[in-house]
Amino acid sequence: MSSIFNVFSLSFPNPRVTSSGHGDDDDDDTKMYQHGIPEIPTDGKVALLKNSKLKSEVYLIGTVHISKQSAETVKKVINYVKPDVVAVELCRERAVDIMTSSLKDDVTLLDMLYGSMMCPWGLSMKIGVFAEGCWDRKLRANGILQGLEFKVAIQESSRLGARCVLIDQDCNVTYSKISKVFSWGMLWNSLFADHKDIEYTRSSVQEMTGLMKKHHPEYTKVLVDERDKFMFEGIRSFEKKVVAVVGMGHMDGIELLWRQAEEAENKKPPIPSQERGKGCIHGFIFYLLVCTFCYGLIL
Repeated sequence: MSSIFNVFSLSFPNPRVTSSGHGDDDDDDTKMYQHGIPEIPTDGKVALLKNSKLKSEVYLIGTVHISKQSAETVKKVINYVKPDVVAVELCRERAVDIMTSSLKDDVTLLDMLYGSMMCPWGLSMKIGVFAEGCWDRKLRANGILQGLEFKVAIQESSRLGARCVLIDQDCNVTYSKISKVFSWGMLWNSLFADHKDIEYTRSSVQEMTGLMKKHHPEYTKVLVDERDKFMFEGIRSFEKKVVAVVGMGHMDGIELLWRQAEEAENKKPPIPSQERGKGCIHGFIFYLLVCTFCYGLIL
């Protein structure tokens, strides 16, 4: 099944934010998002997260799923970092869907309609699935492949011998939850929204997410917040060098959870030196007892 996340993310008002004219805010963002990768802008689309507990480094890449530039950024970062792990915002079903996307070329509108009507959710969701299929069909006709950055990440990880990990929640779990909060009004907005003037930057995506939380809080919780936490827990567990590829709308949530985890880790009290000394003494006494016992056995 095609990903329907993109169409359903378009069911709220759009900001008119571009990347220019932010003044001092741009300077602050540049300082915040230093990552040390040549030819990659420090505009917030790539962030370096450090795990003080595991001593790992995570290069978090925020992408736009219909952007060829995002795919190019993913390829550049992976080839520069040469990570041990490449994590992608996919579950197994979506990964198979993206890696076999060329097979969709022969799918007819009738096939798409039949497939959407067979989905186990309400009518508004069924129509949403069909709308996503039509949208994807139009993009493909214009040479645009949804999720190309994920396909590139999987291919590059294989080429470099890195471990590729699928970190997203099962899409069927997400779809089931969405079906309980998705409305006809949201479907209407997604079908007739105008997105031609949007320039996807960290600022514009943050504003879009803010509007979505304001107008559709339950929907945002399912589509964004719960998946932020799910993916964060996966990314946080990796060791060594990691490149994680997620939609730009997930960056704020993952970064916030990361900061909270680091703060909690730093607040843990160190082991007192006196306790460490006791541990050494106890260990030494145990060692002497073992040696004495063994010595008695061989005499």
